[in-house]
Amino acid sequence: MSVLGQKWKLLMLMSIVVPMSLLVSLRLTGVLKETTIEVEEIALEPVTLNLSRPSETLERLNKSAQSKWTKEGISMTMGIHICSYLEGALAPFYGHDGLTFKTFANASSRQGYFTSMSISFHLLDNNSMVFLDTNRWSLEVLNGSIARLMYFGTNETDAYIEADVLNASCSLRDQIFWVLLDEHNQSHELQITMEVMHVNKTEAKIITVPIVLKMTPSGGNQQ
Repeated sequence: MSVLGQKWKLLMLMSIVVPMSLLVSLRLTGVLKETTIEVEEIALEPVTLNLSRPSETLERLNKSAQSKWTKEGISMTMGIHICSYLEGALAPFYGHDGLTFKTFANASSRQGYFTSMSISFHLLDNNSMVFLDTNRWSLEVLNGSIARLMYFGTNETDAYIEADVLNASCSLRDQIFWVLLDEHNQSHELQITMEVMHVNKTEAKIITVPIVLKMTPSGGNQQ
């Protein structure tokens, strides 16, 4: 979700918390003044995981990357765990090679609450695709519900999971399939970004946490 969309969502959320008739009454009596919401945008530096493309199927790779951020009572963790590399695999690879990996995002706060959480998948090359596992035992959201989902992505269209939450803690996780369409001779790059919005009284924070996954040909066979 864009930053502009997040801000509109925040305004809509706060507008329905108190009935309009009560707002008018309070303003007429001078009890309530106009509230200004200050929105701070925080973008963390990306964490990069570099992989050399295997020459055969590997059922267990056990590679991982993680990014953490803690400040002012807010804690966030995003990570990926590479499960396997498959050659000529069945759906959703459809005879191509690719990676399976799991991604997770956790957030908690001592004050205030989160209003949304999302994970997006942005491909930086034009010779791969990404698919999200939409089965309920793979796609999980804690203290929230899935609001929008795009289950596949290319370098022109991002895949994403967006969840509506209203809690001091939340998490989101899923299994991902990264399909490589070349013949072992090209590099691939995928940026995975967690984004949350946190609200505390009249302050809001939009925090983004990126992880970049890179796959390079083994043995110097890049073209």
